[in-house]
Amino acid sequence: PGKRAWYLESAPQPESDEPGDTLGLRIIDKRSGQYLYFLAACAGLTPDLRQRLQGAPLIFFDGTLWRDDELIAAGLGAKTGQRMGHMAMSGEAGAIVALADLGIARKIFLHINNSNPVLFPDSAEREAAESSGWQIPSDGMEISI
Repeated sequence: PGKRAWYLESAPQPESDEPGDTLGLRIIDKRSGQYLYFLAACAGLTPDLRQRLQGAPLIFFDGTLWRDDELIAAGLGAKTGQRMGHMAMSGEAGAIVALADLGIARKIFLHINNSNPVLFPDSAEREAAESSGWQIPSDGMEISI
């Protein structure tokens, strides 16, 4: 699930479509069979998506906001993360909790908004994310699989 593209927000939505326009990728090395998932935007974890991510060796997952109301609370916008098509990292419906029991070997947040306090290395939010098994990437970080 996600947010419809901004240029389609006022257009009628076909009844048969899932709500939102979101793309997630499964990238596979055909020689080794190794794979990863890349989801830069995700508004919620459906049963199908949970099943796909179960036991994945590596995921890059939407880390846009720490809290759903982050932009509103900071006076930076009028929309919640859900309204923009993003799960928050924290909270009962957040990515940290939603992906905790799926046996994913390595989890890396990406697409992190500059309002997200997880970007600060000494923040409580960074500590919470990292202690839950998530990595917060840094500029220039290289990842080997």
